[in-house]
Amino acid sequence: MPTHLKIFSLITIVFWLSFLAYLPPFIPEPNVKGLISEVEESKEMMKLVPESNKPPDVIEAEFHHQLKIAHMKCAVIIALGAVSGLLMLFRKRSGQILAIALCALTLCYFVFSVVASITGPHGWDSIMRLFTIFFPQHPLMVIHNEIIGTIFKIATLVYLTRKSVSRHFSKVISRVESET
Repeated sequence: MPTHLKIFSLITIVFWLSFLAYLPPFIPEPNVKGLISEVEESKEMMKLVPESNKPPDVIEAEFHHQLKIAHMKCAVIIALGAVSGLLMLFRKRSGQILAIALCALTLCYFVFSVVASITGPHGWDSIMRLFTIFFPQHPLMVIHNEIIGTIFKIATLVYLTRKSVSRHFSKVISRVESET
C-alpha cells in the first residue's frame, strides 16, 4: 500500500473522531429545562408550536428523545467515517468506497440544508445566524464543522475518485448486475 494512502487513512480516522468532541451529552443539561421554561413562558412562541397544550414535562421528554435521536445519528456517521479510515488501511477498496459514499452523502445533506435555508422564508438570515450567533460563542466548532469539514470532504472525493477507484467501483457494479 502506498504511503500517501496510509497517511490519508490516518488523517481520515482523526478527522472523523474529532467530531466526538461536539456530540451532546446523553445526560439532560440544566440549560434544557431553562430553555423549555422560556418557551413555555413565551406566549408568542407557544402559538407557533402546535403541541402547546402539552404539559412541560411531556414537551421536555419529547425534546430529550429528539436530542438522543440526533446524537445517535451523529455517532453512526462518526463511526462510519472512522471505519472507512480503518478499512482504507486494511482493505483498501472497501474503505475507499465507504469514504466516497459517506463524504458524498454528507456533502449532499449540507448542500440541501443550505439551499433549503436560503430558499426558506427567512432566506439568508438563517445562514447569517450561523456566523453571527454561533461563531462568536463556538468559533472552533463552526470552523471545524462548516469550513474544514466541507473542505476535507471535497478533498476526499477528489483524492479518492481517481481512475483506480472508479474502475474498481464500476467492476463491482457490473458484477452485481450480472448476478441479478
